[in-house]
Amino acid sequence: MAITETYAGSNERSITSYNYTDIANGLGVFIFYAALTEKSSGVGYILTQNTLPSAGIAMLRGAEAEHDFDLTAFNTSKTISGVATVSGTIYSVDGTPYCKFQLKKLSGTTETDISSQIQTQQLVAGTDEQILVELPLTKTVFKAGDILRLTIDFDGTNGNQGIGIDPAGIVVGPDANVL
Repeated sequence: MAITETYAGSNERSITSYNYTDIANGLGVFIFYAALTEKSSGVGYILTQNTLPSAGIAMLRGAEAEHDFDLTAFNTSKTISGVATVSGTIYSVDGTPYCKFQLKKLSGTTETDISSQIQTQQLVAGTDEQILVELPLTKTVFKAGDILRLTIDFDGTNGNQGIGIDPAGIVVGPDANVL
């Protein structure tokens, strides 16, 4: 004779949270942070949604430094459009540095620009400045395996200027590690 099991009508309870602004305007808004990772081959440059400290608090600085920060490859197709916003802090002990930012699509080894290259104003020597740059995006379809890339091109006159790279915001300034 089989024993019948009876379960009370209990439902699983969960709380689901959403960004109200994102729902209200119908946009898919994501926040990414530029960060450094340690690899067996040296330093890696990534975009991450986590505010973990970089592998060393880093500073793009020097006469000219260009680095590509890559998001992990997409698992499914995505369409990207709208405006990307980049913020950070530039510092200058002396000289008048500036930064250029651009977003790109990386398919295999082919880079395609999905924004114009936007340049900050030159910084006044001996100052720190918080920057906020908007990058209007061309509507672009990313296939599975494609990568979103942020290129940061820092241009200073020497090693006494820089832009901080640290999602956790621990150290910004001349005491940070050098890239």
